Amino acid sequence: MLDEGYVKFKCHHSRVEWKSPSLPLTQELEVRLENLDELRTELYDANFIGIYENGIGYGNISLRSNTTDKKNVANTVAQKNAGNTPNELTNSNSFVISATSTGGARELGLSGYCLVSKLDISSNTVWSTGPLPASSETMTHAAIYQSSHKVNCVLHIHNRDLYDALLKQENALKTPKNIPYGTVEMAHALMEIT
Repeated sequence: MLDEGYVKFKCHHSRVEWKSPSLPLTQELEVRLENLDELRTELYDANFIGIYENGIGYGNISLRSNTTDKKNVANTVAQKNAGNTPNELTNSNSFVISATSTGGARELGLSGYCLVSKLDISSNTVWSTGPLPASSETMTHAAIYQSSHKVNCVLHIHNRDLYDALLKQENALKTPKNIPYGTVEMAHALMEIT
């Protein structure tokens, strides 16, 4: 059985468009998302993000959604998705991520991203809002944001030469080989090394 390219977590997704009352967008976050999408397009053009011949997409990108703007979008969405769960994302840990099944698109625009406002790693559950559901690597991105307040953007790329070079480095950070992508185990492993 192929173990690539599908979401392995429970997703509570609210399908709404950016700039709607349910998913407001500050001017600052809109500019940051435009810059993120430009970077993603560069990664796509370099074949670091894309789609394999078998139709499975690879690579994704995210950014922490908190801003200095007092009308923080994460606050608004978090209030709408209220509820206390373990490992709930705080306002500073909420993030925007490229949506699932977008690897084949060169440019995404706003419609290719969603906001992850809450998650519970222990129950493998994600709450997202946007035009499309969150990427299959959402748990991995969340673990990194929760582990370090210094991280503001996560790039998940595929490049065999870079991967092989990193594996040869004695002090390179790495997760165990036997942990599948997009799982609670991967989230915990990343939290340990971040």
